[in-house]
Amino acid sequence: MPSPSPNSNSDGYDIAFKALLGALAVALPLSNLAWLGGNATAWATGADPWAPYQPAEALLHPERLWPAAGETSLLFGARIVPAALLLILTLCGYLWWSRRQGAGGKKKPIAGMAKQKDIEPLLAKAVTVKARSLRPSLRGSKLCGTA
Repeated sequence: MPSPSPNSNSDGYDIAFKALLGALAVALPLSNLAWLGGNATAWATGADPWAPYQPAEALLHPERLWPAAGETSLLFGARIVPAALLLILTLCGYLWWSRRQGAGGKKKPIAGMAKQKDIEPLLAKAVTVKARSLRPSLRGSKLCGTA
């Protein structure tokens, strides 16, 4: 929704807020997937028991949560797999949303709604023609809404 004033100084705040929301939209699921992937990796390698729920720590410092797990396995399980999974989920969500919206922007017609031919007599051009036909003195003048 555009701001009410064209000379508003809040444009920078709008952009910063959208950037913050975008960062949260990526960081929250990625950190949860990193925690889950790190625990799955630690379980699969038999290195550590299930770590407590600390998704930010799992995303930024997985070696602190699973110190006995190997560096390569943590890189793969807590960084690469969660990022790939988030990318795949994002693409699937976008594809589902775009197919649900319709390919050409076609919308289902609503029964009882006026069609283009129904509202043509109410448009400016038709009203001008009607006014000139009812009042011949208007033929040479310019009316509102005509070019």
